[in-house]
Amino acid sequence: VCSSDLSIVKVCWDQIAKAFPSLKQGDSIQAAALKALGESSALLTDVARNSSNLLDTNAADLKPIDLDQVADAVGELMKVRIRACNVEIVHGGGHHWVLGHAVRIKQVMINLLLNAVDAIAEMAPVEGGKIQLVISNSVVDPKQVLVAVTDNGIGLNHPGERTEFAAFATTKKLRGGQGLGLWFCSRLVQAMGGRLTLKS
Repeated sequence: VCSSDLSIVKVCWDQIAKAFPSLKQGDSIQAAALKALGESSALLTDVARNSSNLLDTNAADLKPIDLDQVADAVGELMKVRIRACNVEIVHGGGHHWVLGHAVRIKQVMINLLLNAVDAIAEMAPVEGGKIQLVISNSVVDPKQVLVAVTDNGIGLNHPGERTEFAAFATTKKLRGGQGLGLWFCSRLVQAMGGRLTLKS
């Protein structure tokens, strides 16, 4: 998707917002959907514009990011998409600052939440879907921050921990999965000096 295509989406959002000003008010599903559309188009436009250097990072590119603020923004953005699941965002006391890119961190959080939704849909637990995004200081290294997304979905084929992710490896091929999400997230996280781990 190129940035010009996404600009069209943004213009459409602006027109809808002007035509139905009442939609921007309140907590209705329509208002939340309109807000999510606007924020999504802005986020995707930014990603499209920077796609050529998305994985190229040097220390000078990294900016102080408040992870708690980013997580709350992602929660708002995803409210409509994941409303069938009970999503809880937990801040482990205070603010958690890291050096990184807000847009890239948002992309990772969004992808992990969508994977959680897919895992829940596949298992359809009786108690309903439960997703938790927890931000806390690392117990192993106080200088590091841990962002953990947990769900009560189907889990992995092979229990244990994964730290390596291959492109095009997916268990969701028949349902449209491309196998690029976790690989891409892992690359984004590594480019910012972090690491992605999957545990079942």
